[in-house]
Amino acid sequence: MSQISLWIHTPFAQALGWTLVHFVWEGAALAVVLMAMLRVFRAEPAQRRYTLACLVLAAMPLGDGSGIGGPIGRSGVAVLVAGRA
Repeated sequence: MSQISLWIHTPFAQALGWTLVHFVWEGAALAVVLMAMLRVFRAEPAQRRYTLACLVLAAMPLGDGSGIGGPIGRSGVAVLVAGRA
């Protein structure tokens, strides 16, 4: 087997993959919420709508950060990574 096929089956790679999957659907859900909020605030000044969009954009990594913490904590990957360092 190649190095990459061995790495793909590690718990860290699986946790990273699931984190990316969750990031996509959470980002899509936040985008739908933003779209609805921008329609509601259509008459508001552009600066307020821009601030709202920036807040939603800043919220995307915060939701994703909790995604990798769960699988790493359950699988013991943090111990494996620390053991290699």
